[in-house]
Amino acid sequence: MTCSDGWAALNLEMPPRVPRTEYSVTEHWGVIEAVTGLQIRPDSPPELKRRGALALMRAWHFDFRWSTLIGGDELAACHTDMGHAEYAAGGVDRRDTVYCPFKSPEEVLAFDPWETYGPQDEEALTRRFEEHYRRQHEETPEM
Repeated sequence: MTCSDGWAALNLEMPPRVPRTEYSVTEHWGVIEAVTGLQIRPDSPPELKRRGALALMRAWHFDFRWSTLIGGDELAACHTDMGHAEYAAGGVDRRDTVYCPFKSPEEVLAFDPWETYGPQDEEALTRRFEEHYRRQHEETPEM
């Protein structure tokens, strides 16, 4: 498991083996248990879930770790919702809601995030992103 293989794939180069990443399997507790032996459930403590996810990434030799910092909570004032198909065990992730705040492409193009979300503290955002990156790198320096 090396980040050089992951970076090669991102640069459309072919390393000696096909690099691997996954975008949600690290939250499939049955898969984690089958691969790592760790018994994790949806209501397990966050630290145990994190440990299980990291164990799975290493067992499956991930070459690239997908991670996002900004999400729905911060963007709640104006976002779309396309719903979500059943994917997780028990269908706990299924969401039939479909919503779009825009009525036309012109409304999308006229959207002003500064008007909707207001000015952001650039230094605070920079610190958050740098800290998030640092934590990810400390947990998985090889990815």
